[in-house]
Parts: sequence; structure tokens; C-alpha cells
Amino acid sequence: MAPARSWTREQLYFSGDTFFEAALEAIGAAQHTIVFETYIFATDVLGKRVCSALVAAARRGVEVRVMVDGVGSPGWEATYGPELSSVRIKYRVFNRPPWARWWRQSLDSPRVSSWGELLRRVNTRNHRKLVVIDGHQAFLGGMNVWGVQLESEAGNLAWRDTGVLVEGSGVVELSSSFDLIWEGIRGRARRLLGQLRRGQPTHNRSEVRINSFRKDRKRNHRLLLAQIESCKKRLWITSAYFVPPGSLLRVIAAACNRGVDVRVLVPRRSDVFFMPWATSAFYMALLRAGAAVYEYQPCMLHAKIIQGDSWAIIGSSNMNHRSILRDVEVDVVLGMDESLLQLERHYLLDLELSTRITERDYQERPLWVRFMSRLMLRIRSIL
Repeated sequence: MAPARSWTREQLYFSGDTFFEAALEAIGAAQHTIVFETYIFATDVLGKRVCSALVAAARRGVEVRVMVDGVGSPGWEATYGPELSSVRIKYRVFNRPPWARWWRQSLDSPRVSSWGELLRRVNTRNHRKLVVIDGHQAFLGGMNVWGVQLESEAGNLAWRDTGVLVEGSGVVELSSSFDLIWEGIRGRARRLLGQLRRGQPTHNRSEVRINSFRKDRKRNHRLLLAQIESCKKRLWITSAYFVPPGSLLRVIAAACNRGVDVRVLVPRRSDVFFMPWATSAFYMALLRAGAAVYEYQPCMLHAKIIQGDSWAIIGSSNMNHRSILRDVEVDVVLGMDESLLQLERHYLLDLELSTRITERDYQERPLWVRFMSRLMLRIRSIL
């Protein structure tokens, strides 16, 4: 995989404080347009800061659009909707769940007509985190608008996460990907039909990974498998929710067999209580293939990064079935030498704060933990 060529700038952030400081500064300097998309938009100190910055931008004439997820941001619309509407900020809630109506968390939650529609709304989420400023700057990564991301708010328990600012021609496609979701199912269908009639691909750049359409999901998965298969020196994975499908597990094992330095870093503790059980179900397969497995100890590890020989993927996607098959995600491929060097350095720093897992460590875990791991393995397709 050739280094990314869509970016003229790649700026990495390894803490929520620095990421949101830069994002808020960019929002404050915006002149024309802002699109803001996140899975969790909490009604806390950080949420209020971001809301105030967006309102201030709208008051000086910037066109602002905001999208949040209905499951990830309960109560968001009732809290922020009136203030945003007062300055003509357009906002949408992706897949409002039906209980938003019951609990009055939404100003206008549509009714559910069938069990199939209920399942679709609950099980398909907008997991993206994306801010595009004036069509030429884009912030993305794993960071939600939530105080747990900030060391200034959560102290030593602040989540370990990574974000990136990119500039360059690929930002146009990131902005267009927001429009696709904003337009909804009918709008996406019209756009897809028009692209097919004109013979245009729905997705042009290998450095931008979006999955608004099923064909994009298949393409992204094929690209990822090919990138891993091309690794000759290293494959370093950081994943907050590591529950890979068999196809991914096989190419990771094959990389080990080729002598590639394969390392997998996952959190010791998670905000999803059963996730460590699900992740540990893959330890034995990884260890026996020759991979090094580490559990990050200090706090919740929420970053999503894959590092190869001369490239790195960063964004909102986890290595699990949900990101691959169900949720709406956005990732970018980085290729600048300085970015890759920074990611390498911080990965090694993260490993110093982690415990390396051995086969004996796993075998010595309580029987009930191993039982839960095997149970999670059987239902991994819904995790």
C-alpha cells in the first residue's frame, strides 16, 4: 500500500485536551461552514463548551450542521436543540430510538411501525467522530464529546485516545460522506443511482475509508485484508473493542507465520463490561500464532489504530463485527513519515504501561472468566 497522498498535513493528538483545544480553536476561526458529527455528545462541561463554540460560529454567519447518534447521545436534543435552533443551526439525530419518546429525551421521536424497524434503529448506529471546517480541515479519530476524554476533567482516569487533523484533497470526500448520512436513506439512494448512471465510483480515495453503502464496506474490508497481507516488517494494532471476524484473524495469523512483528494492544478494563471477556476469547489463537498481546492498564484505552510498514489507519472503526457490518464509520490512512514515527513512539509508550499476556496468564484466569470468554465468542457477530 503506497503512502497516503491526499493529505498535505497530518497532525496527531494523543489526548482529549489537546484534540478539543485544537478543534475548538478551528471552530472559532471558521468562516463559511462547519459540519460536526459525533456518536456521544454529552450534556456535561465539554458538551457545553462545544455547543457554545458552535453557537458563536453561527452568530457570526457560519453555516453549521450537527449530527449525533440517537443511542449514543440520549437527552442531547432536549438539552441542546432549542439553543441550536435559536441561531438557525441545523441538527439531526441519527436513528432516534423509540424510548426517546417515552422518556421525553427527544423533541420529535418518530413511532416504530415494526419489530424490524426497532431492531434496525437500535442496532445501526452512527459511530463516526468528524469535524470539517470550511471544507479544508477535518478532525477525526476516536474521541467523543464527553468529559471522560479530558485529563483536565477526569484526571488519571481520562480515556487514552488518539485523534488526527488532516488537510488536503481528501477532506472533500470526508465532507461529502457527512452529506450522505445527512440526506438519509432516500438521499443516499438518489446519489448512488446518479453516480452509477454516470459511471462514477461511490468512493474514490483509498486514503478515506467510509462505509455509507454496503459495497463500501466490502471494499474497505478487502483493502484492510490486502494491507495486512502486504506487511513485511510490522503490524501493530490498537483496538478498544477487539472482536475480529475470522477473515481478519486469519490474515493476522498469516502475518505472524511470515515473520511479521505482530502486536495487539487492548484495554484491561472497558466501558462495556463484557468486552474484556469477548476480547480474551481470541488470546490463545493470537498467542499460538506468534502475536504479542498486551493489556493497557492505567485507564480505558479507546484508540483505534492499525500500523503497517509505511501506513497507518486511524478513525472510529473498531476491529469488530459491529464496525465492519453495522455501524457507520469513518477512517483515514496516514502516510507521512513524521506521523508514522509519532504513532510508533506513542505505541511503545503505551506498551510500557501495559501487561504482556502469556498462554499461562490466560489459563490461570478463573474458570468463570474463561467460560464467559467462550460464550462471547459464540455471539461475537452481534458485538
